[in-house]
Amino acid sequence: MEDQGSSSKRKRPAARGGTFYPRKRANVACQVCRARKTKCDNRKPSCSYCLSVGAICTQSTEDLSSFDPASLKIIERLDVLEKLVRQQSAQSTQQQQQQPYSLLQYEGHVASPSTGPSAQHPSGSGRARSSLDNTKSNEFVSSHSSQRTLTPSGYGANTSPLNVLPTSPALLLRLPVFLNDRLGGSLLVNNGLHERWWTEKRQHKSHSSPIERAPGGGILDGMVNSCGGVDELLDRFFKLVQCKNPILKEAPTRHLILSKSVGNIDGSAQSCLAFLVCALGHLATPFGETPNIRELDTGPGKAVYVEAETLFQEAQRRMGALFADNEGDHLIAPQCLLLSGFYMMCVFRPFMAWRFFVQALATCQQFDFLRDMYSAEETQLNNDTEGQKQVTEKDSQEQAVYWTAWKSERELRRCLCLPDFPATGDNSHIYPPLFPTPPFIVSNNSNDEGRERASWLFYLAEISLRRLLSSMCDEILSLQHSKGDSATFLTSLATLVVEYEQQGCQWAAGLPAELSLESPPESDDICRFVLRGHYIDYCETIYWPFLETLLNCSASTPSTYSSQSPLSQPNLASVRQGEIPPDASLAVPGEGQIGGIGQFQPSSPVAQESLRVVVSNFAAKCLDIQIQRIKVNYPGFRYRHHGTFFLIMSCTRGAIVLLAAALTGLPMPSGWRESVADTTGLLEFWEDDMPQLLTWREFMTSILSSIPETSSSRGDLGVDLPQRRTSDLV
Repeated sequence: MEDQGSSSKRKRPAARGGTFYPRKRANVACQVCRARKTKCDNRKPSCSYCLSVGAICTQSTEDLSSFDPASLKIIERLDVLEKLVRQQSAQSTQQQQQQPYSLLQYEGHVASPSTGPSAQHPSGSGRARSSLDNTKSNEFVSSHSSQRTLTPSGYGANTSPLNVLPTSPALLLRLPVFLNDRLGGSLLVNNGLHERWWTEKRQHKSHSSPIERAPGGGILDGMVNSCGGVDELLDRFFKLVQCKNPILKEAPTRHLILSKSVGNIDGSAQSCLAFLVCALGHLATPFGETPNIRELDTGPGKAVYVEAETLFQEAQRRMGALFADNEGDHLIAPQCLLLSGFYMMCVFRPFMAWRFFVQALATCQQFDFLRDMYSAEETQLNNDTEGQKQVTEKDSQEQAVYWTAWKSERELRRCLCLPDFPATGDNSHIYPPLFPTPPFIVSNNSNDEGRERASWLFYLAEISLRRLLSSMCDEILSLQHSKGDSATFLTSLATLVVEYEQQGCQWAAGLPAELSLESPPESDDICRFVLRGHYIDYCETIYWPFLETLLNCSASTPSTYSSQSPLSQPNLASVRQGEIPPDASLAVPGEGQIGGIGQFQPSSPVAQESLRVVVSNFAAKCLDIQIQRIKVNYPGFRYRHHGTFFLIMSCTRGAIVLLAAALTGLPMPSGWRESVADTTGLLEFWEDDMPQLLTWREFMTSILSSIPETSSSRGDLGVDLPQRRTSDLV
């Protein structure tokens, strides 16, 4: 019993090792109470004594001697976490400040302007290698509307932010000269051309009256009452639609659709493709041929339009099959989605078209060549064995589909100012690193092989120009980011203008004879017509920051532009009717003055005066380009295809720029009124498809009528501009 009693009184043994630590008092008196040597209740933020006497209660947070080791370890870990959070927050803020300078509104890829344009020829290891060298591009997350802007300095106090790249017509309404206009304010509030398209276009969703269909499986033949059968629709599709985007093989596609039209229509993806091809063939019209526009009218409510809508709706009912298992033909899903987007563009529903393009691009991610291309190991392998790897016909067709989806989505996103998807990971590239590889064409004897060769020539030429434009835009945005004010930015940009012009000349000189821009525009087919318009976009981008600077000046500030100055006369005398030859329109007058700018500090009066002259000179060239755009695009004013929406947007922007320049007081090029009038006629012609164009037309007509006929003019610069009337469009 004693043993039990003694054991019950036995003390617990002391803890061993690092598990024991002395307990200390956690609270420490504030500095005031410590000086008084009195007890402190440690209340926060002020103890009771300091609060009663009004003293500043300072409680030290640095003395951790009262904390036990576990608490100290917790505090240490919290400090590490806080540091990481602060670092990530700082990096995110820095990226948000820098990324708007990256090429968001253009499908860019970073390259030096000295590298020149990529080769336009379909083969060659040098072209592919130079493309791979430029794949490490900046990531981007911001939208077109969040583009970094500059405030023009030295051109007036009342200025708006400066957009260094061509912007949408709606954003141009923010220029100072338009802020007090009632119609302009209404358009700006309604977001210009883009607002309420979801609801307004519903009225065109399917006005189709019941169409008698052939019994049994001849559904397609029963739907094409106005075009002479499926064969003619196929001819029109491959001649007028496929020529711009060669995503289908003509022979197998013809065989598939003809077999479906005679009794094999079902709910499959192949039937969906057949309906889409026929719908686009319905709306396709020959370019440049207008014997009687009303007989070929494809507007809403017309028989051709109704039949095309019916065919398209039949295709949409079979869209579900595209997302099912299509291992037998993995290309048909993105092909159908692309064709659906083309149709939406033809009927002026760009938001719906963009949704189709996004889905098509997502579907393309399964392609083998794409996975290999973005794999780090495969990219290294391609660099080593690039000239030996054979491109199969399957790879060629996959590349064509992928490039079409990619460039269509990027172009429409930029035009509509839509927000972008964040790019994450090391393999996220702004621009696909390789050109698509055309198929091997044995000869040009057959019609389909000749059309395929022509379409691929155009396809590669357009991609190379788009890539060149994207590279230039990305460099302009990077230059804007690196310069603190607009004067320094414009000074630096002026020194690069010659180099950008030379790149455009090299691209134009490398075009094949079938696409040469040296030929007169009257002989243009649809492919050369589109390329000519894209080249004008490239020329406009070079000079846009200079014109935008003057347009953002206060209207009350006298312009420094002088029509008598030799530097204010762009050398356009050699421009032939309706075209911009590379060696003429991009000549740089006053080149010595540009080089002289860099020899002075921005604050130097001589440098400021030189900069004013150069800005005025390049702004004048940009105004001439706006007239050239409207003139070159005039033959396509009444031509419906999936690029008509972009034509309307660019010509509307050009007319708005001309009106803004006239209101600002800049000397105007001759024929600018006729160009604006032509644009109002363009808007009037398409009002049935886009009712919101009526407000734009009224706005431009109102502004044009308010400008006196005696406004300043530079006179004829040697550009033979047509004197067309708006009534010519009707």
